[in-house]
Amino acid sequence: MSEKKGLFQKLNTAVGRQQEKLRHKLKGDDYNDEEFQDHIANFNSQQAHAQRLLKEAQHFIKAMKAMEMASRSFGESIKVVYDPDWENSTTVYDNLGAISQIYMELTTRLNDEVVEPMLGYVARFPDIRARIQKRERRLLTYERAKRTWDHAKTKDNKAKLQQAEAAYVEAEGKFHDVDEECRQTLPSFYQGRVSLYGSVLQACFSHQSVFHGACQSVNDELQVCVDGVLDQQASMPIPEKAPRQRYVEAEESNYVDDAEIEKIVSGMSNQIVNDNYPEENEIEEIGGELNTSVPTLREEGEEVDNEVDEQATGRYFGNVDADEELDVNDVNDVNDDQELESDVLEVRIATHPYVGQDDDELTFDKGATILVIDFEDPDDEEEGWLFGRYNGRKGLFPSNHTKPKD
Repeated sequence: MSEKKGLFQKLNTAVGRQQEKLRHKLKGDDYNDEEFQDHIANFNSQQAHAQRLLKEAQHFIKAMKAMEMASRSFGESIKVVYDPDWENSTTVYDNLGAISQIYMELTTRLNDEVVEPMLGYVARFPDIRARIQKRERRLLTYERAKRTWDHAKTKDNKAKLQQAEAAYVEAEGKFHDVDEECRQTLPSFYQGRVSLYGSVLQACFSHQSVFHGACQSVNDELQVCVDGVLDQQASMPIPEKAPRQRYVEAEESNYVDDAEIEKIVSGMSNQIVNDNYPEENEIEEIGGELNTSVPTLREEGEEVDNEVDEQATGRYFGNVDADEELDVNDVNDVNDDQELESDVLEVRIATHPYVGQDDDELTFDKGATILVIDFEDPDDEEEGWLFGRYNGRKGLFPSNHTKPKD
């Protein structure tokens, strides 16, 4: 029974406060205290500014951590290109690692001396706001009790008058207690922001100053090391052969072997005049040149059919019908079938054209058939490269320009 009574009283109090608030809005007679409203406005702006500063400080630290990761990755790439035999290589490697450590120290100090104090500061706002809301509720109860007491004075009922007066005195005491507490807390809390922000900003700027100074010192030392390498360049030994690129980036293009075209066109221009066919002795001479421009078909003593030679010769002079043209890749396929039984490890099809960058590298078009064989020199084996035979030549070629033949 007592629980129901207490619940009824709380409900009645809440309804009375809402009625009082609605009455104030309708009549426009709100309890107006300009001084306290100024405290509320300062408190609201103070909370918004503190939350924004905390948010941006956290974003700044995240950005510095990202910079630390990027700096470390960039430093690793510098270590790759900075040869160990260059001047002061050990100093360079150590300083590149020191830059990453400088970033980590800055983020740790900013977190400890900026973010953590701001988190504690922002955490105080909900408690103070709860006191302000409590004051607002007490004010509504106080005004309602005062209005009830004033109304009881007009009635000739001493019992109700005494009861209304007692409720008014109680509500007035409770309101003045919380009102006094808020009037003391809000100004002092607002003024306390100065010392907090001063401490936080001082730590922020001082640590950033140390950070930039340390970075400048390390970068100056790195610059001196690089200057020494440039001075040392004249006395560096020239390597016999430049290191091969580990991976070759594949590019889609319409590749044409200019050297091969020039060779064929030159031979044709010397033999074909006014669309007349050459003499028999010239055919034999040019046919010999043709046999050097297509993949060799005579491996391990095997003879090539005369029909293939006739088709190849006919195509060279343009006197073979389109249906009878012999594709160089078809010749390669014939060669592939013969070689698969001996030293061929794999047959691959070119997915991109490639121009050899060195004498020991193959040049081929997109769609070319390449036979993969064992490396002649085991020291030439490198990751991303294969050794094969194509167009009568043996050499290296990048694996990512080809795919296994289905």
